[in-house]
Amino acid sequence: MPFFEGVMMGRGLLAAPWVATEYREGVAWSMERKMSSLRALHADLLDHYARTLEGGEKQLLTKMKAFWEYLLPNADRKLLKAIHKSTNLHKYTQAVHAFFNQR
Repeated sequence: MPFFEGVMMGRGLLAAPWVATEYREGVAWSMERKMSSLRALHADLLDHYARTLEGGEKQLLTKMKAFWEYLLPNADRKLLKAIHKSTNLHKYTQAVHAFFNQR
């Protein structure tokens, strides 16, 4: 039986950041757990960039919009478009909130 010495994840891990933990745990995550994890990752990343970037709101938005480039390729396009088209942090936060609260 062959064994892996490693696995290259690349963009697949960007599209589904929980996949490595699913593999390690041997259990597929529920959509609720995926969204909860994604929300926490987003909040941590936003907080980190807000504390460390010196370019103001525009640079923060540029970095955060890049977060969504590969993430969830099959997500609702309308909601993702609202995130990418946001012009200030308030509009971005509203769009992200709508994304995470979709049913």
